[in-house]
Amino acid sequence: MSKHQKSDRNANRTYRIHLVASIFVFLMLLICVAAISCGSKDANEASEANPPSQEENAQSLGRIMAHRNQLEGELNEPVEAVIMGDIVAVAEAGEETWALVKVADFRTTSVPQGTLKAAPGSELSVRLRIKQGEQPPSVGAKAEINALVSKSMEGPVIIGRAFRLL
Repeated sequence: MSKHQKSDRNANRTYRIHLVASIFVFLMLLICVAAISCGSKDANEASEANPPSQEENAQSLGRIMAHRNQLEGELNEPVEAVIMGDIVAVAEAGEETWALVKVADFRTTSVPQGTLKAAPGSELSVRLRIKQGEQPPSVGAKAEINALVSKSMEGPVIIGRAFRLL
């Protein structure tokens, strides 16, 4: 055999080894991606019956966080209120659950009625406190939220202490 034939043979052998290794790595990546996506689906199904996708959760969270609460009246100290309305969006951010509520009724309980108001039909972003084992409200549900409204640099912050579905 000549030197030229040996080098061609070595080049072909090297090419085949690289091709097989590349195919093997590609198949391993596919298997890993499939396992990861199936695992996350199984975990979501175990935690909730109809879970929102991560993309939907991120979009809802962005919408809720970008929303600025508009209330009429003086807010010099934290005020307790009862908010009734429809849940427009729900999102989770780590341990926190946020909801965007379309107001049907807004009543203050710690100051005289009318001191602080939210117009019916307006939307308020509310951070909900979810108890252990309790499911967050779903979009479209009617809820009554007992909340604490306080002042911040970005506007009123509403923390839902408790809620019940109507």
